This record gives sequence, C-alpha cells and structure tokens, in this order.
Amino acid sequence: MKTPATPITELEQRIIAKLSSATYPPATASKRFVCDLHDGYVKQLSDRGRAFLAFIAHRFRRQYKLTEEEWAWVDEHRAKFGAVLK
Repeated sequence: MKTPATPITELEQRIIAKLSSATYPPATASKRFVCDLHDGYVKQLSDRGRAFLAFIAHRFRRQYKLTEEEWAWVDEHRAKFGAVLK
C-alpha cells in the first residue's frame, strides 16, 4: 500500500539546505531532486522520497557536515532505501 506524502520537517529542511551547497554531476536525478526541494517546488515527501533524500545525503556526505541528529535521520531512512524503492 502506498503511503501518502507528508510535509517536509524542519530537520529535513536543514539537511536539504546543506545538500544544496554540494556539487553534483550535471543532468542527474540527484541534482534535480535537491534543487527542487531547496527551491520549494516540492513541499511534501513520501517514504520513497525520504529514502532517496537519505541516499543522496549519504552519497555526497564528504561535501558538508551533518549533526548527529541529522545523521541519525539519514541512517534511519537509508535502511529503508532497499525495501521502499523496489
């Protein structure tokens, strides 16, 4: 069953703000997704969107610093990545 999208939390907004300063390969889904989130085009995320955000945060982790609370969120949602995106 598909879960409905819910508003982006303040913690997720902080992660998105840090991700927006990272450098991405041109014309990639990661770059477009983070730009859309940061610019406010996307105001809600599903479980799948949160899992993708966590995947991006982990993949480009060397370009910014996250707090322990933010890393805990990334780890929690990254664990769901494989199951959610199938």
